[in-house]
Amino acid sequence: MLIPSFPSYRGPYDVGTTEYEIPVDALSSPAPAPQSDIPLATVQFRVFYPAEDEGDKSKPVYWVPGPQRETASSFAEFLGLPKALSRILTILPSTFQWIKIPAARDASVKPPLPQRRWPVLVFSHGIGGSRNMYSFLLACLASHGLVVFAPEHRDGSSPVSFIRGPRGQSIRVPYKRISHNHDPHVFSQRHAQLRIRTWEMGLVYDSICRLDRGESLSNLAAADGKSLTSKGPDFKSLLDIHSPGSISWAGHSFGAATAIQFVKSVFWGRESGAEDPYISQYVPLYRPDRRSELVSQITPTSPLILLDLWNLPLLGDEARWLWEKPLPCYTIGGPGVVNVAALLSDEFYQWKAGLKATRFALSRRPTITPTDDVENGPRFFYAMKSAHLSHSDVGVLFPWLMKRWRQVEEPERTMHLTIYAILHMLKECGISVQLEKEEANGVEDLLESGTTEICGPEIFGSNIFATDGSIRDWMHIPLSKDSKDTIINTPPKL
Repeated sequence: MLIPSFPSYRGPYDVGTTEYEIPVDALSSPAPAPQSDIPLATVQFRVFYPAEDEGDKSKPVYWVPGPQRETASSFAEFLGLPKALSRILTILPSTFQWIKIPAARDASVKPPLPQRRWPVLVFSHGIGGSRNMYSFLLACLASHGLVVFAPEHRDGSSPVSFIRGPRGQSIRVPYKRISHNHDPHVFSQRHAQLRIRTWEMGLVYDSICRLDRGESLSNLAAADGKSLTSKGPDFKSLLDIHSPGSISWAGHSFGAATAIQFVKSVFWGRESGAEDPYISQYVPLYRPDRRSELVSQITPTSPLILLDLWNLPLLGDEARWLWEKPLPCYTIGGPGVVNVAALLSDEFYQWKAGLKATRFALSRRPTITPTDDVENGPRFFYAMKSAHLSHSDVGVLFPWLMKRWRQVEEPERTMHLTIYAILHMLKECGISVQLEKEEANGVEDLLESGTTEICGPEIFGSNIFATDGSIRDWMHIPLSKDSKDTIINTPPKL
């Protein structure tokens, strides 16, 4: 039986991972809870982080989370298989259920260098995603010195999710099949999901603060359900979260929409006042209390990483006020180099309507035709011969399937292009990440010495953001209309 496996992480650090599911009543939400058909009693997330070498002592972390049969069946239904066939497939021996995430479970956190803390990134998944679906991308970032928090959203965007109770019971959160049409009913449903997603992002932020303070959190995912006290790693005083703008916010597809909505909601909710022409009519999808720590955390310097940004959830009357506001980086106090990376797959680049919407979303003034600012503009690139799923684990786990189904080439290389672009952008923003194997040397020194182990078999160096096409199959996208735009106007499968 051939079990698919992940490539090795390329960074200089070993990677640990741990899972949390924290009762909401044990946290302080920056904003009121949204309405939901299902009681949102917990917030769930997985953490990837630089770890001490645990050898072979760690228990395995399975890629398909439990209960595995129901999760596998739900994912098969999400892909469009009939229910009866989905159930039959889960009874047969499944190689999927034995796939392991090659990170050490609950390993000790590696101490950072003296006078430093580990930088933090929060990543929101897309439709069909979960806390595990982007494990390779996020663990690779952790291997380069980031602590990454990956929430699992209970808004009906996962194939299935489960909310644990304190006595071992669970509530099933099924997938909500919603169309991609631009009409008021769809906007209303997507906005309801965004309310849940952004609220969960606020709860994850509160959890991060508590972990850094060394609080003992009630964790329903700890010790296989035998204990409510987390026995995971100790993050006390190890997270770089106390400077305004120090946390990075990221996501894929619907998750990218979540990240941009969250950052803009917090920032503009603080900045808006009675003189704003829309404020008397606009009810924000998410608006934290102005006294919350979160409000001071998100600033014009907060890094924002958008993978295949899906803009539909950001549109509609309820979101119009915020859509017309620029990203915080464009306001007074913003960085000299814009701290935004928007990275597309070839599939999303070829989607003309989606590309146009993303250009407006990234623009200094989203209500007028975008113009280019190559020096200070967003890092806007796409990888040729890649698909929407190339940002997830699917590409590196099942390259043969992606080649046959989506004509994808070199999925591991594409993933490393994305990883290195993220790391280099964070480096530009002053975030302390370790790009290379040798801590004492810079990238240019390694180039001269012939070192080849930087984010894969190629060294991209500072050329990663070159606009001349010098890196094979890695293309810069101008914000203004490009002669290379295609005429395709149908959305890719999400």
